[in-house]
Amino acid sequence: MIEQIFSAYRLIYRENPVGTENFEFIEPLLGANPKKVYFISPDHPSVTGEKELLDRWGTPYRFHPLSGKNLEIQSAGPDKEWSTADDVK
Repeated sequence: MIEQIFSAYRLIYRENPVGTENFEFIEPLLGANPKKVYFISPDHPSVTGEKELLDRWGTPYRFHPLSGKNLEIQSAGPDKEWSTADDVK
């Protein structure tokens, strides 16, 4: 689902949202973009009040831009601890 959301954003803007923190990548997907397009509903259960996107275990994703069109998305995995064997990229 996340891949589809970012693909839809790239279809319109030709690049990924830019930032270093989770909320900086998610705010444009919540309508804070030049065309005011919503790619995720602000009241989606995976979006926090701080506008962070959470993985299925309730931990904020980490986003690492590799280029304007390539983005590495990381989840801490089921143990909710970073840099362990169950982390997901």
